[in-house]
Amino acid sequence: MGDKQHNNNGESRPQRGDLLGREPLLDLSTEREYKTIDIDEVRYRVKMPEDLSIVEQARFQGYGKTLARVSQRKGKFTEAIEKEYNKVLYDFIKMILDGIEGRIVGKLTIWQRLRVVEAFMQESKMLPPPGGATARANLKTPKKKQ
Repeated sequence: MGDKQHNNNGESRPQRGDLLGREPLLDLSTEREYKTIDIDEVRYRVKMPEDLSIVEQARFQGYGKTLARVSQRKGKFTEAIEKEYNKVLYDFIKMILDGIEGRIVGKLTIWQRLRVVEAFMQESKMLPPPGGATARANLKTPKKKQ
């Protein structure tokens, strides 16, 4: 009755659509194209919001609120505020860059950390890209003075 297609293993599977030739109501694809960020010539995959667990999504919302609160702060910035901001960026980057080690994130300056977060936000369509450019970052960590 219904024509069969064969997958790479030689197993048969039904053709797309049902026996009457109608398209499915919901057609999900698990294939995605992930963006990457290079840090010291090592490529890290940028996770998408839907890749995050429920716990990570809750953290993500908390990080966003903290970053917004600190960014919109009027008046004097203290070292304690800067430390809090830097810690949130550190934790956020550990969550969104697949497989990155804490020691690598720790080497990034606050401005480099902001670029990583900005690239994630643009790729996630949470921020418009600046000047219509595609989000991309290729970062070099600062060399330690000897």
